[in-house]
Amino acid sequence: MVLPNGSVLSFRSTKYISNDINDVSVLTGANINEVLLDSHRFKCHMNAPSTCSVNRPYIQPVQITSEIHLLNRVFNGSEVSTTLICQYPIQITDIQMPSFLGPNEQAVVNINFTNISARSYGECSDSAGSVEFILSTNSLIKVVLMNEKSLYQITSDGRGLYRINDKILPKSRRHIRFKIALDNKVKNQVYENLFWNIDLLLRDTLIERRTNNIRVIPLFMPNIRADLLLVTNSQFSRAEFLAYQNLFRLFNYSSQIWDIERYGVLYNSELKWLNTADLIIFIYSNPQSTFNTIKSQLFLQHMNSSENAGFICIGNCESNELDFALFDYNKLKFINTKQKKKSEVNNHLWSSIGFRRPNVEELIEKANKIRINFEKQEDHKFLYQVVYNNAINTETTHFMKVIYGNKYLYKSTLDSQVGNRLIMITSANSLLVASHLPFPLVTPPLNSNRQSDIDPLCKKTLHNKSELSRIIQSEIDLTSNFDRLLCALLFYQGFEKSHAIISEKHELANCVFKIGLNKFSFDEVLASLAMSIIEREYDRGTLEFPLSKQLVQQIANVIQKGKDTTYEHGRYNNKWFYLLIQSLSEYIDSKFVIFFHWHNYTEKVKQRRQLMKILHDLHSLSTYKILTNKQINQEVRKLRLQKLANLKFPAADKRENCVRSINEIQAWIEEQKFNEIESSTEQLLYPYVVQKF
Repeated sequence: MVLPNGSVLSFRSTKYISNDINDVSVLTGANINEVLLDSHRFKCHMNAPSTCSVNRPYIQPVQITSEIHLLNRVFNGSEVSTTLICQYPIQITDIQMPSFLGPNEQAVVNINFTNISARSYGECSDSAGSVEFILSTNSLIKVVLMNEKSLYQITSDGRGLYRINDKILPKSRRHIRFKIALDNKVKNQVYENLFWNIDLLLRDTLIERRTNNIRVIPLFMPNIRADLLLVTNSQFSRAEFLAYQNLFRLFNYSSQIWDIERYGVLYNSELKWLNTADLIIFIYSNPQSTFNTIKSQLFLQHMNSSENAGFICIGNCESNELDFALFDYNKLKFINTKQKKKSEVNNHLWSSIGFRRPNVEELIEKANKIRINFEKQEDHKFLYQVVYNNAINTETTHFMKVIYGNKYLYKSTLDSQVGNRLIMITSANSLLVASHLPFPLVTPPLNSNRQSDIDPLCKKTLHNKSELSRIIQSEIDLTSNFDRLLCALLFYQGFEKSHAIISEKHELANCVFKIGLNKFSFDEVLASLAMSIIEREYDRGTLEFPLSKQLVQQIANVIQKGKDTTYEHGRYNNKWFYLLIQSLSEYIDSKFVIFFHWHNYTEKVKQRRQLMKILHDLHSLSTYKILTNKQINQEVRKLRLQKLANLKFPAADKRENCVRSINEIQAWIEEQKFNEIESSTEQLLYPYVVQKF
């Protein structure tokens, strides 16, 4: 088709570009297959975006389309499109900002930017436009001057204003710096996220914004002694912190915090946490914090540091994961030379085929027999573990006898008594606020512009001052993380201190504990705690029941102080004592053994005799004879606090299997070395964690 003379060439305006309607070119005619070159230069204006780009430079593909009109109609086939990449010439490349700070801490903010264009910017004669950076923060983050010659200003509303007052060369990279400090008032806002914004302005127009938060993490003070040390991680929130504070107030515990995000795992070379607290509560959040990176020497030092030393772990962990802290795998050796030689003599498997490699199940079964025999020698006071090598020793192997690698036997330095202060709360989610809380969780606002956040699961109207003074506002659900941790603390502090909750008329004394359709008073919980101690020793196989006897002595102390096991007007003044005797009586009956003369010296018979002696000692503490009431057997059979709250005691519970392969240990040792080197390198290179954008 022939292009008629007088056709009009133009570019249409779109959302991203604007074109002057008078900016057109009148074309001369052209024949078919003739190339027509138009010398007119069109000028299009790129429209400013309606919103600025957030956390990335503005990059927008823009399509422009030419068209030819004839008699106010588009000439058929004249529309030709092309795509251009539209972006601003000045762009932020990355920002180095601390991801956390503590009260009164200061930090330097580094902002790197680039000029991608062929023109100069800033303050110069050929400048294409001015460039400014504005740092805005939460009111608790103060922008402070770097020094007397700081190149930025602080505005009346506290923002940092950095105007580039020199030349930004084409295709160049630059950086600027601000200094910030956290207000001391953030002590009341720990684990809160405080916002910050960095705005990039070109020719007084906002073209890019970077925004994020600084997390308020408290400082660990090694010179301060507290009741407990809470080990937190990056998933720990402000709401979680408030839930823990309520729990600590409930037990009147003072606390310090060690945050893994800030200080790393528990062997920081610069800070010493050992002997700063009796109890450690470790929030396990794999893979951000694992037991594989806790030095066993430090852990064992802590657990043996005092009679009140304890360790409670909550999270998605298993009991045997703590083995890497209970045993010193860095020293592979048998318990003693004599036993090693004796073991090597029997360290084989018989086979009718000969030269058969033992399978894993056989090795584990044999190893468990070895360690159980050692545990029996000390009445199961200590926990033992066997590490085996399943490589066949070909030099000593012959027909009908297969010799495989050495075994190594480990004895934990924690005895069963210390093991009762080592507790694990296994849960797929380690957060307390992820499940039921027995109180409304109110998060105080950061400032007047924010409203309080109230946990929707715990909304409740408080009607009087007495309700405001109480912490527990509803029933305690033994399936929730908070309430299971509460029970773990009862176990940790022991029977005598837990009983003081009743004598001191603590608010827990009137609380209701529930699991499913079953509800328990604190008296029943106290009896359940005592029964769990007795049952744990029985299951482990001890013959002397040292902890149960210690429990009887504690009960005697309680009775001596309170004189409250008397019988008046048809009821017992102390319900927990009555329930404990009934529960223990039912438990002994359930362990009934048919007595033939050859059974008199079996372990179970000896255990049952000890249980009966413990029951007799309890009866002797009462001023009135307590008769067995079998009508409540079904109710008292449930009184096992460890089972009700689903708690584990890795160093005190009975172990069916306590064996590991030497390959697993060697891999762990290598991982320990790697983690220690990596941790040391990070501390040298990065004094604080930075965020890059």
